[in-house]
Amino acid sequence: MKEVISALEAASISYTTNTPLHTYTTWKIGGPCDLLVFPRTIEEVSLCVRTLKAAKRPWIVIGKGSNLLVSDEGFRGAVLRLSGAFDSATFGGDGVVAGAGFSLITLSLQAAKHGFIGLEFASGIPGTVGGAVCMNAGAHGSDISKILSQVIVMNAHGDLVTLQATDLLFGYRDSEIQHNPWIVLEATFSLSHGEPSVISEKTKMFKEKRVRTQPLKQHSAVCSEILYRCLQRL
Repeated sequence: MKEVISALEAASISYTTNTPLHTYTTWKIGGPCDLLVFPRTIEEVSLCVRTLKAAKRPWIVIGKGSNLLVSDEGFRGAVLRLSGAFDSATFGGDGVVAGAGFSLITLSLQAAKHGFIGLEFASGIPGTVGGAVCMNAGAHGSDISKILSQVIVMNAHGDLVTLQATDLLFGYRDSEIQHNPWIVLEATFSLSHGEPSVISEKTKMFKEKRVRTQPLKQHSAVCSEILYRCLQRL
């Protein structure tokens, strides 16, 4: 990893080595990864991908860790965790543009305050926008596929690609992103306008229901669907 670390330091990209991943998962399980990197811009993500590709080092991307079951042996490679510019959202016109590292719950709550309808279902789903798009997160009869307009991803060569929602071939908790070496960087959601107080009340109701039925504050998979999938693989 020396050549990768040298490139990161030259570009002033934050990283840590031999970092326990249990601190980055909701299950609080997971051994160390060789390299944990915190790219803050599209340029930094591209540099990471190109450098790791040239060095023939494996890599993965994580968000808030609510869909990860990491082995005690850890991960022999680099883990990218988007930060900086990816932890933001801009509302306007007919929806919102959100960075992949932005909290999905926060996005739902902010959408309600801005008077936008469509993200109420997400008020109790822990995770990031990037993870939500990747797995087509959903609840209460709705999901990401119903509101996503387009997404910007980075491919395995470090190049940007803009995809329309129809390109992602969404299924139940599934999308084309899961089957390609793409990194979600930004998502655009098309929302409709409504009365903020009414939207906020519905958002609050969904969030309270999630808290009552799933142990958000406990060391768990958070999502019963994720737990079910893991049990199927045992």
